Amino acid sequence: MNRNSKIAIIIILIVIIIGLALIVPSITNDDSKIATNLSTVSVNGIYGNNVELEAFLSDENGTGIPDKDLSLYVNGEKIATVKTDSKGNANYNYELKNAQDTSWYAEFKGDDKYSGSISQKDTINAHKKNTNINFEITGDEKVGSTLTLKSTLTDEGNPLEGKIVIFELNGQFIGTSKTNVNGEATFNYKIPNAGVYTFTSEFKGDSNYLANRAGHTTIYIVSDDDSSKKTTDIHLSTNGDNSVGSQIQIKAALTSEGKTVSGQEVTFYINGEKLGSSTTDSNGIATFDYNIPNAGVFTFSSTFKGNTEYSTSSGKAPTIYVVDNNSGNENGTY
Repeated sequence: MNRNSKIAIIIILIVIIIGLALIVPSITNDDSKIATNLSTVSVNGIYGNNVELEAFLSDENGTGIPDKDLSLYVNGEKIATVKTDSKGNANYNYELKNAQDTSWYAEFKGDDKYSGSISQKDTINAHKKNTNINFEITGDEKVGSTLTLKSTLTDEGNPLEGKIVIFELNGQFIGTSKTNVNGEATFNYKIPNAGVYTFTSEFKGDSNYLANRAGHTTIYIVSDDDSSKKTTDIHLSTNGDNSVGSQIQIKAALTSEGKTVSGQEVTFYINGEKLGSSTTDSNGIATFDYNIPNAGVFTFSSTFKGNTEYSTSSGKAPTIYVVDNNSGNENGTY
């Protein structure tokens, strides 16, 4: 072997030795790092509010590791970097920008002492936000006049702009309106004739907000021709067990100037929708039986349309609240 060959072999051996010197410590260091575990939890929240994302970084013995940076991801996108506290916990307040469920996880990239780790994917359960709707009517309550129906839609006192509100009359659709910057939706309605008008307004809800319905507002429009007729009055009451499946008797007592009025047809309504009619007996009493189908809030009303002798009149019974005692809730549910 000549001198040049020996030099070449020596150079190759030196290169191999240097390479091993660089690689072996690296392998040794990785093996000697302390394993870590990173855990997270699923959370529940309401659209527009914050939820607290919680992560816990621990070593192989379950002991929390302090002062380490964790990366947080929602739907695969990094949202923040947080540092663990003295017990290995890290928290972050995350705003729910919609009411859709999302996944999240945390990552620790590791350092000279600890190996990296990634948590399991957990869920952010986002729920729709409650709404409140108020309803009012202004205008002259007489035939031919125009009433202004106004609903104000809010979320925890904050007006909701750009939402569609539906207006109904006696259970039938009459129109819609979009809320303005103050959360107000208005609709004008011209009174065509005498009668009983029960108005309601409703927000059907959307992807972020729950639906809500305003209470029933009833007005009684009397014709100018009724001024020469005998005035009438209806006193409405209910009797029965206010529970699901039971029967309630609705009783309307029709009088005129303190005297009972017999042989007249009285129409009964529930929450503004017609149930049926009954004729007053010799004592001026008309009754209607109603079977309660489910839990809820029930407002009963009745009307007498009048005739050539008697004027129109209407009555309303106190609202009843029917509780479902079989719901599993010790207090019942509506």
